[in-house]
Amino acid sequence: MRHSLRSQRGLTLVELMIALVIGLLITVAAASLYLVARQGFRTNDDQSRNFETGRLAVEVLSRNIRMAGAPAFVPATANAQVVEIPGRLPVTGTDGGAGGPDTITVRYFSDQPYNAGTLAGADCLGQAVGVADVVNTFSIDANGQLMCQGNGGGGGNAAQPLAAQVVDMQATYGVAAAVGQGNAAAFVNAAGVADWTLVRTVDLCFEVVSFEPNIASGPTPGTNCRGQAFPADGRVHRLFRTTVNLRNGSTGNLFPDIP
Repeated sequence: MRHSLRSQRGLTLVELMIALVIGLLITVAAASLYLVARQGFRTNDDQSRNFETGRLAVEVLSRNIRMAGAPAFVPATANAQVVEIPGRLPVTGTDGGAGGPDTITVRYFSDQPYNAGTLAGADCLGQAVGVADVVNTFSIDANGQLMCQGNGGGGGNAAQPLAAQVVDMQATYGVAAAVGQGNAAAFVNAAGVADWTLVRTVDLCFEVVSFEPNIASGPTPGTNCRGQAFPADGRVHRLFRTTVNLRNGSTGNLFPDIP
């Protein structure tokens, strides 16, 4: 009878406390693993979003800059120098200074009527331009959005966003030493360009950030477009760079002046 009662004895207070502590440690460990995995997933997701945004910004600006200065097409003459359209500068820009993003304006001639389906003869916002000059101005607004203002639709429409979370855009221009020279002799920002007709290349840098803070401690490693450390704001930062040649300023085709 004594043996039966002893076998049915419950846990002591010490044993119960030990069991509770072990259970608590297991719970804390599981929660920590979950939080680490969740933060890793969010970081990967933010990096993927940043990559898509940066790739869009690079693609849009690169495509426009490659068109810069394109005049109306006429039959080619081998090794002839391109004749610039009087009064039209293929690329111009403004320097945002120490704390502001740059802007860049691209001009080229569209030789196709407007087509809403293919967006031929349209500006950067898909607005009708037709057979005429296309003028697209790219900038970054106060909300960290890549903006474009086109001259289509009469030219009175406000700038519209193309991509979000693009907090900075910096442009460096490769400038030839003299008219007729195709290679860049110096690389300067917009404030250092004395003659925009001598611009031969454009080097672009975009800084893209995640929407919400995610990193638990410390800033994103590396530096931004200005060579400064990323801010310790808990966001995932990423840079995108590209260099685009102004191919319509090279030799190989002869284009007449457009009246």
